[in-house]
Amino acid sequence: SQKLFGMFDGPGIAGFMGYLQKLGVPNPEVSAYLAGGVEFFCGGAVLLGLWARLATIPLIINMGVAVALVH
Repeated sequence: SQKLFGMFDGPGIAGFMGYLQKLGVPNPEVSAYLAGGVEFFCGGAVLLGLWARLATIPLIINMGVAVALVH
């Protein structure tokens, strides 16, 4: 919710797009919505136990890309 909606002092989608642009991510608009959506919806699915095994696959890919780009 921090990346998508700016809750809990998060950057919101515009701030996250700017951050991805500074990192040199191609097409930061699509990447921001995709990464934020995966974290929000798949994280919620895991939290609620809905399709938890399937929901972790996009989360693992998302976190792998984040680690590769930032760290």
